Amino acid sequence: MRKQGEFGYGALDDSDQPFLAADSEEKQFLGLMEKASSSIQRINSNVSSIERSVRQIGTPTDSANLRNRITSVLEEVHQYVSRTQNNIKQLKELARNLNKEHRLQEERITNQFMETVQRVSAIQKKVANQMKSFPNLPKPSFNSTDVLLGLSRKTTQPEEEVGFSSGMDAQVQKQSDAAGYDLNLLEERQRQVRDIEEKIVDVNEIFRDLSTMVMEQGDMIDSIEANVERGGDNVEQAREELQKAEIYQRKARRKQVCIAITLVIVVLIIILILYLTVLK
Repeated sequence: MRKQGEFGYGALDDSDQPFLAADSEEKQFLGLMEKASSSIQRINSNVSSIERSVRQIGTPTDSANLRNRITSVLEEVHQYVSRTQNNIKQLKELARNLNKEHRLQEERITNQFMETVQRVSAIQKKVANQMKSFPNLPKPSFNSTDVLLGLSRKTTQPEEEVGFSSGMDAQVQKQSDAAGYDLNLLEERQRQVRDIEEKIVDVNEIFRDLSTMVMEQGDMIDSIEANVERGGDNVEQAREELQKAEIYQRKARRKQVCIAITLVIVVLIIILILYLTVLK
């Protein structure tokens, strides 16, 4: 049935709707493919950056800023992994209704993503192990000139006990503040390690989900192929049955012809006998 098109121009046919739906699914599929591919590239780039940075943990170039930057990039990677997993799920759903070429594209991007997820899991474990192995940051180096000047002031001004006492109090306060600062840094690093370990569990779960989806898809394909093979076997069997039926039908026709000929001969003989009898 044809319907009037929008603004009264042209017409729309109901039979065109499946083609429009297929075209829409293909566009959605290609858009998701582009997103997934871009995300995988971004993840791999960030992982490469972390691999370079993690080598500095435990070295003189190690710092709180370095570790914060690593954990920040890991957080971004985790977000991209979760987002890409959802894209892959949508791609698998769409690929079922599209042609073989699209299914092959989906399989390739899924395999690429699984390899990337494994790489993410490996770098997460490496970062966590490095931070556990080197919980303390390198101590800042002291200026020897300042130390000597401090000692000279103490030796040349022993009589200024009040000033000396206040200086000692300030030094103790600074040491206390430094100890508190170090404790806060240690707690922060422990929290970072816990966060990384939680994300390791999440990424491993994502990899298991992907593996399950791939296995289920493989089983589905095997089932379809088996059904096709069974269908082919059934067609072949039906062909053989038809051939047998055709042979039986030919034999039946021959029998019918033979019976008909026999009946005709019998009738002719009877007619001949009756005719001869009448002549006598």
